[in-house]
Amino acid sequence: MQCKYFDAEHTDEGDYVFRVHAPRILSDEARGHLLDARKDALMAMRHVIDAALSATERREDDGPGRRQKVDIE
Repeated sequence: MQCKYFDAEHTDEGDYVFRVHAPRILSDEARGHLLDARKDALMAMRHVIDAALSATERREDDGPGRRQKVDIE
């Protein structure tokens, strides 16, 4: 029987996907640490999304870009 604890993948789009599986043979403490790590990763993604939303809102608050007259000959 093969146990797979860790899985990594590189997608065609250039992304890296990491998966950590918490097998039942791990102690409760070890599983708790893995769950905490998953929570920390999700919280980090939340901060990335919040920063992207804030940047988008700032751009919207600045209004449309400046218009310039362009002479075409």
